[in-house]
Amino acid sequence: MGISKGYDDETLKRVQEVQLGILKSFISFCDKHDLHYFMTYGSALGTVRHHGFIPWDDDIDVGMLRPEYERFLELFAKEGIENLEILTPLHNEAFASRVTHLQRKDTTFISEYSKDLKCHTGINMDIFIYDKVSNDPKSRKKQFHYTYLLGKLLFLKGTANPNIPAKGLKGKLYHAACIVIHHFLNLFRIKASSIYKKMMRYAMSASHEDSAYVAHFGGYRTEIGVFSVADDIFPLRKMKYEEIEVNVIYQVEKFLTIFYGEKYMEMPPVELQVNHYPYKIEFGDYDE
Repeated sequence: MGISKGYDDETLKRVQEVQLGILKSFISFCDKHDLHYFMTYGSALGTVRHHGFIPWDDDIDVGMLRPEYERFLELFAKEGIENLEILTPLHNEAFASRVTHLQRKDTTFISEYSKDLKCHTGINMDIFIYDKVSNDPKSRKKQFHYTYLLGKLLFLKGTANPNIPAKGLKGKLYHAACIVIHHFLNLFRIKASSIYKKMMRYAMSASHEDSAYVAHFGGYRTEIGVFSVADDIFPLRKMKYEEIEVNVIYQVEKFLTIFYGEKYMEMPPVELQVNHYPYKIEFGDYDE
């Protein structure tokens, strides 16, 4: 989700510099421990189309297969990365998000949708987990359906005011329903970590299977973005991103076509050039 409100050029440049620094530290850590990652979603598009950030964008998205992600968490807990911290509902109960944040401790980045969260959120990059997709059609449908619903529920735990595209009476009804669900979750003290754990159980429900396919669960109700580990993801490719090289999946063009259409190399109209313009931003001790 994003908004079309723009940064001034200097502020956006500083945000991107901090995020690039986080990415460099993350890549260095991954290289040290032979961990595999790849640019995903908007950052995959930025890598291919712009060889760096999408000009108006203010986030970095990377993907990891579940085993790599779990090993990353384990190693991070032992060694850490200077001035960075991991944020999930399991690390901080007040953080209601399905996506892992790797954030800079001495900065502040509060979006419109996170301003009600009672935890510190800094300038960060997102880590998306890719789990095995079940071989059984019914089980696969469950994976997508329940992770999607639980992902929405987790988001509403953190805010009563999501971005609802519907207008008029329909939009008002959706908005009212979101407010009711948000207050219900808080009234009955349903924890973000409880929703997150349940969502992860569904996402990981095929981990015991000999499945050749993976997907990031939680963002889509249907089977969009299912990829073969052997044919679509590996071997990873190196591409330029700003002044560094990053990994993208082998079939990155297929990935971009699925999520952004066949004309993904074309620039979208101005009204679709959205970002996560913050409610509050502080650069702290960040040294330009």
